[in-house]
Amino acid sequence: MWTAVVPSVRTVDTRFTRLVGCRLPFHLAVLGGVGTTELAAIVSTGGGLGMVPYGVDPPSTEPGPSGIGFLIPYLPPAGVIAEAASRVRVVEFFQGDPDQSLVAAGHSGGALVSWQVGSTGEGRAAEEAGCDLVVAQGLEAGGHVRYAALLK
Repeated sequence: MWTAVVPSVRTVDTRFTRLVGCRLPFHLAVLGGVGTTELAAIVSTGGGLGMVPYGVDPPSTEPGPSGIGFLIPYLPPAGVIAEAASRVRVVEFFQGDPDQSLVAAGHSGGALVSWQVGSTGEGRAAEEAGCDLVVAQGLEAGGHVRYAALLK
């Protein structure tokens, strides 16, 4: 088990920190297959937004804001998304075109909704679908960039 040793950190005031409720403008990548509850808790305790992939429990005693990420090819039913959204501050979607019904499912659980995008056009589509946050991936994203989005 990891133990976080967190130095005193002042709050950095940005639109992201005000919206999400964290102290630092830092967003942990979802890290499907390797993301853990403990890592998300350490990031949240350190002042950022700690994220876990769907199927991994978010931190149970929230040291700070946390979220759950969903891959579009492996989505659970909308009711499961809404239930997950009721336990976290942010739900995030990736590897698919922005979808207003998925945004609504996240909002119905009370969470902010984020979409990872790989192009300006996909970012606009996420905004039009009602997302609260847009995560713009760079080409250094470990091979997981939505290359199809780059062609739009």
